[in-house]
Amino acid sequence: MWEVNTYEEVEDKPAGIVAPTIHARVAPLAGAKFLGTHDLPVRRVFPIKDLKATKAEDGTIKIRGYANTKGNKDRYGDIPTVFPALRNYVYELNQFSKNPVMLVDHKNSATWIAGSFDVLREDELGLYFEASFTKSDYPPVAHVRQVYAEGHGRALSISGRFFWEDKDNPNHLTYVDMIEISLVGVGADPNALGFADEKPAKDAAQLVAEAEAARVECEESCKGMLRMIENCMQPSGVQEVVDKINGLLAVQEE
Repeated sequence: MWEVNTYEEVEDKPAGIVAPTIHARVAPLAGAKFLGTHDLPVRRVFPIKDLKATKAEDGTIKIRGYANTKGNKDRYGDIPTVFPALRNYVYELNQFSKNPVMLVDHKNSATWIAGSFDVLREDELGLYFEASFTKSDYPPVAHVRQVYAEGHGRALSISGRFFWEDKDNPNHLTYVDMIEISLVGVGADPNALGFADEKPAKDAAQLVAEAEAARVECEESCKGMLRMIENCMQPSGVQEVVDKINGLLAVQEE
């Protein structure tokens, strides 16, 4: 059984990543409602409570706040709550603490690492974190760092397995086996953000913007091909190819 309200530094884990003292591992309750697996985890977006952004003396941008709070109904209608019959905590950090990187939009690539979590612990309020951004000038990561520093970005997405074990209180979210945490924007429809293989529906403005971006990309590609052909080919036959490409451009412009 877990010892209530007792925390210690976990061996072989980064400093600041803490978890309850384990006396005996308690698996999720058999037959309990759950969402997500290790191969296909659920992703849920939460606003960051009490978000603070600071700049260290070396220029590093740091943020801190609560990634999730206990005892309050979240945007999914669930209330993260300790289930004392099984354990004294909600958030399982063992898996995540092995590599506490801070990703962007759940993109599992080194290119999209925005930084690292320096501190991650559960207290009476919820899941508290402190994180440092990389100083990378890679444009997408630099943009994310800037919008969070300015206070525009205010959401985290937790990826993992979610369990509801209290049959008397079915909306009590009692156990979260965390796998990964990302910086994200808050979607309009929380239900569309529920599963890893589901994506929120795109509105008309998004579709128009994506179509225009595709048209511009195609046009630029065609122009590039035209310049390459004009530079590399002999004059004979060039006009025929040029006419075909111009025809393709005309179709794109319609």
